[in-house]
Amino acid sequence: MQAAVAFELPRVWLMYVFLWMVAMTGSYMLGCMTVHQTLYQYGWNFQPRGPSAYIENSSLQLESLKDKEKHYGPWPGNNSWRELHFKSSDIIRKTVSEVFTPERDIVLFSNFDKDTESCHLHGEPYQECRGITPIKRYRTCAVVGGSGIIKGTGCGPEIDRHDFVIRFNMAPITGYANDVGVKVDMVVVGTFKLHMMKNTLEADPDSLHTLAKWKPEKYMSSIEEILSRLKSYNNSIFFYPKPIFDPLSGRGRGPDMHLNALNNMWRDIGLNITITYNLFNLRDLTVQMLEQLYPKFRAPSVGIITYLQALTFCDHVNLYGFYPLPRDPLNRVVPFHYHDDLLPGNGKIQKPHFYQLEYDLMRELDDKGVLNYYIDKCVQEPTS
Repeated sequence: MQAAVAFELPRVWLMYVFLWMVAMTGSYMLGCMTVHQTLYQYGWNFQPRGPSAYIENSSLQLESLKDKEKHYGPWPGNNSWRELHFKSSDIIRKTVSEVFTPERDIVLFSNFDKDTESCHLHGEPYQECRGITPIKRYRTCAVVGGSGIIKGTGCGPEIDRHDFVIRFNMAPITGYANDVGVKVDMVVVGTFKLHMMKNTLEADPDSLHTLAKWKPEKYMSSIEEILSRLKSYNNSIFFYPKPIFDPLSGRGRGPDMHLNALNNMWRDIGLNITITYNLFNLRDLTVQMLEQLYPKFRAPSVGIITYLQALTFCDHVNLYGFYPLPRDPLNRVVPFHYHDDLLPGNGKIQKPHFYQLEYDLMRELDDKGVLNYYIDKCVQEPTS
């Protein structure tokens, strides 16, 4: 019987195979690093999935989450500008107050026609433009975000003891009072929630606004739910922080009509809600200031715009429910919201906010005594 002939690859081929495997491994590792940088360094909010522990158990956690996240510098970004304008609490408050002012940035919508006529004479608004604001000076202010980090903290009573409480997007209060409180003095509402309320209360299919990938039926809510929320937010200030006037065309951008429709409907059903808006583009003002610290900073969230505004009319600002990252310091999954309200695109449309940079800024402001943020369980005062 003839012996089998062994087949051997040329040695140079083996070298080619080895180099190919090294290249593929390197490509895979580079891809993983790129994804990680996108998710966490710049804070794009993709919720992780898997059988991880959830933040609902934070009330049982004895270890301080905030202490694990404590950072004392050096802070990233432009430290030469920081040394001049962001060095201490007093200097930071002065810098922020030079950028924002309630008399221009949170003004009565009832004066919309008069204000836009006087503030846009030359096609562009000017910094000295002023309106009438319902905002006063307050000693203590609580800004309550919607992050799931607040679940199980028992911070509700502490929040309600503040002189002025700011909330977002008509977030539910009933059923969550122990963690988020019930007091509300101002609610800041984004475009998605504004359209949802207007479309639901108007109940006219022809008025539905269909945006990319958003089905009209998903752009509405239960009218009973909306009315219930409105009662919780009655006698408060309703603030829409996006631009509503186009100086080039000399007309409103569309949200002005929604605000006007809501104002009329609320008055008809006996609600006392004061609608406010801004005379200047708050996003642009925020970016112009913060890109001095972080050159890559763009697209600030409504949350960061709001608490920077609060620094101009509050002596002490405390943040609750602000945690933009998908996992807490113990690597537990943090739900995006403490509630189940619908997200734009059912949560599939990612917002272009730089959450990690915003979190770094919040920690820096806390470290320098400008404000305080809370992500741990609140200490309950003993009842007599």
